[in-house]
Amino acid sequence: MLKEIVSKLKAGSSNLDIRDLQIDFAKMHPEQILKLTISVLDEAPLCRAFELSILGLMPISDWDLLAAYAIKKFQVSEVAQEIVSFAALQKPDSLHPYLETFILTGNEAWTIPTLAWRGSGSLDKDRLLRLMEPGDGTTFLDRAFAFGLLLETRDQQVILDAIAKAAAVELFAEQGTAPLQLHLNGVGLEFADGSFRKLHSDEVLHIAFPEDYFPEEESAFGTRDKTYQPTWQLQDRSLIRADAIIGGLVEERCKICSNQLHRLLEFTDRAVLPEFYRDCPSTFVTCLTCQGKTGIWEFFFAHSQTGAIEHMYEGEPIVPELLESAFVPSEVQLVDTGPRWAIQDHSLSNSWENLHRVGGSPSWVQDCEYLKCPRCLQTMKFAAQIDSGLPMEDGSEWMWGDSGACYLFFCGDCSVTGVTYQCY
Repeated sequence: MLKEIVSKLKAGSSNLDIRDLQIDFAKMHPEQILKLTISVLDEAPLCRAFELSILGLMPISDWDLLAAYAIKKFQVSEVAQEIVSFAALQKPDSLHPYLETFILTGNEAWTIPTLAWRGSGSLDKDRLLRLMEPGDGTTFLDRAFAFGLLLETRDQQVILDAIAKAAAVELFAEQGTAPLQLHLNGVGLEFADGSFRKLHSDEVLHIAFPEDYFPEEESAFGTRDKTYQPTWQLQDRSLIRADAIIGGLVEERCKICSNQLHRLLEFTDRAVLPEFYRDCPSTFVTCLTCQGKTGIWEFFFAHSQTGAIEHMYEGEPIVPELLESAFVPSEVQLVDTGPRWAIQDHSLSNSWENLHRVGGSPSWVQDCEYLKCPRCLQTMKFAAQIDSGLPMEDGSEWMWGDSGACYLFFCGDCSVTGVTYQCY
């Protein structure tokens, strides 16, 4: 089967059959995914139908060898570039020996997987600090890119050195502090009064649904097979432990349309949550009828000590043209999937990975967009994200705009939750 796959990819096959063939092979022979991928890089480096998602099944120990092989072909193969980007998500340390081989200036910088620097500490610090200095042929974008890579290490001392360097060379002198804060937010941090504040938990808990929660996929979309992807297959889903509830309605009403609010996620067993959520309200809601469709993308809700929820909207009521149904309600389980899935890219996941998750770095569809608490004006902490594709009680499938994702935030000091979404 391996030779058949490589032959079809080399011949330029791009139909659903070749995709499903790769998936079937990966499910049956995960230990041979490395051999298959290296064969593709050797014989079909320009193919467009290599199914990147199968690398999520490859033994994590194989990433070091595959990353080294893909780096050799990085400049000449889009497949190699995709593999390196996925390596940066799955096992960034597999790329750390090669950081200095990446060209960080000019147009070539756009192909660089910035997450490759995650956890690298000071390995590439000296080069990046030098690149931040003004000089002939070095643009502001080049210098800002180097600064961003230093922050991407997530190493607080390296980040302090980068901030000091940015001040010394007046990197953001014309732009003020906004670019600095935006870069920091991109790695889930804020910096004030000489200390860092984390904006998201490092631990990731994927939402595990009952096995019959999602309807059968329509054949027109191919077999988006949830029976093999590790972020979907988290345990025996017929025995879901009730860590949380998703979907349905709550008693409180939207102040725009006066209809009941939609439950997005409610934590019912807080013992499974990391310490990061100790002051987080238990329930996240929104109005699917009004959010985004009334020109308001950010919704905020105040939570009382008794659990009551108030929609923080002060405008005039609006009569909706269409009343949206609710997500199918269900008990769900929150499962620790470990560091391999700590960061997921929304576009690279391409509907194959489970992006319904609590904690970790948000899988932004667009740019980084942490909400500000309307009471204290502090940046809110990220709690969870709800992807498109959930089934609705009326039989439809929910989409956040055009296959986007919804992001849930909280301010523990003010007992306020915030909801926004991004789409393509």
